[in-house]
Amino acid sequence: ETTGIWSFAINDLSGLDFNPQTSIWLAAGFLLAFAIKIPLVGFHTWMAPAYVSSPTPAVVILSAIMAKLGVYGLWRFGYGLFETTLVYYAPTIVVLAIIGLIFYAVHAIMEPNLRRMFAYSSGSHLSLIALGIIVTNIYGWGGSLYFIATHALASAGIFLMIGLLYKRTKSVTIDDLGGIATLAPRFAFFFVFFSLSIAGLPGTGGFVAELLIIIGAFKANIWIGALAATTMISAMLYIFWMLQRTVFGPVGSHTKVFEDLDMREMGMLIPLVLLLLITGIAPSLFIPYFEPQIVSSLGEVMHTIGGVQ
Repeated sequence: ETTGIWSFAINDLSGLDFNPQTSIWLAAGFLLAFAIKIPLVGFHTWMAPAYVSSPTPAVVILSAIMAKLGVYGLWRFGYGLFETTLVYYAPTIVVLAIIGLIFYAVHAIMEPNLRRMFAYSSGSHLSLIALGIIVTNIYGWGGSLYFIATHALASAGIFLMIGLLYKRTKSVTIDDLGGIATLAPRFAFFFVFFSLSIAGLPGTGGFVAELLIIIGAFKANIWIGALAATTMISAMLYIFWMLQRTVFGPVGSHTKVFEDLDMREMGMLIPLVLLLLITGIAPSLFIPYFEPQIVSSLGEVMHTIGGVQ
């Protein structure tokens, strides 16, 4: 109605010239939707209840696919439709993303429920992806898009493991667990691997992606980069603390009898492990496929707005 053009094609809409006031309000509507979807801190109240109360297949889809649509939308539509207007909102998004890195990490450290803990962990990492998008350089964008894919693999893996854990113990409370490594070594291996992949284990795709985002953040501002780097440190803290109490240590009240993974379950998990290792060891197999699009889009944005400072 505003433009007189009945099209939803990004290429058609990106060439339109909105007046500044209209552009600010349209961008606000889009950014509000993306902030809820990511979610940025302050728009996150739906997140933990959704992760806790949903069945395992729904949580896997939510964490691996649905949650990533917010940050992808921020990149694709934010810069595709509102390059100049996004400069107006960029400082606010950066502040919310940085607060989210710390806020979600603190909640993850204190959380006794595994589903809630990894929900907050996802919130922290999605805030990092949003930060990488807003810093507007090739490292931030490349790392963010790569992290969307690699974090999807890791989060799908860990929530599948939590589902299998609940099937065996009827509990995902950390204090109820323990000693799994002794009782079920195959289960322990996959659980530890996916947990460390979430934290950015070197050799997995998440490490490559996080490193690129942190480099991009440092190039934008040294203090933003330093705060972004705390994501990897804090993740290692709450992941190792959780593993020490669930997989290792004494046998818990709900793990006295614990069945190891069968071949069907391992067949479901092994492809995720292989993909995480390949994306971490050989990122050059994947990055060239989307790097030209990043360079082209970044060039157009920088030409239009001169970069987000």
